[in-house]
Amino acid sequence: STAFPMLTGTLVTVASFIPVGLNGSAAGEFTFTLFVVIAVSLLVSWVVAVLFAPLLGVTLLPKTMKQHHDGPGRFTSAFNALLRACVRWKWLTIAATVAMFALS
Repeated sequence: STAFPMLTGTLVTVASFIPVGLNGSAAGEFTFTLFVVIAVSLLVSWVVAVLFAPLLGVTLLPKTMKQHHDGPGRFTSAFNALLRACVRWKWLTIAATVAMFALS
């Protein structure tokens, strides 16, 4: 069900390199191999994602999944607490973000 949208995205990305790859100028001669490598690697990546990734999932994942507990885990609880603190002190969060951006 996701193969066609992934193929469409892959083909659009490959198509965006067509003007560079098929350019008749001197620069086009050098970039043609880059175009071919990108096109082949994207198409092979799509084939692997559609054919081999599900096969590996069926092969490697256990047949039955462990039962999940009802409550949130430690990571989810910590993330929710951090998120609540950031929303509660939004101006401090914005100031810290701007400061980190300025220091970077």
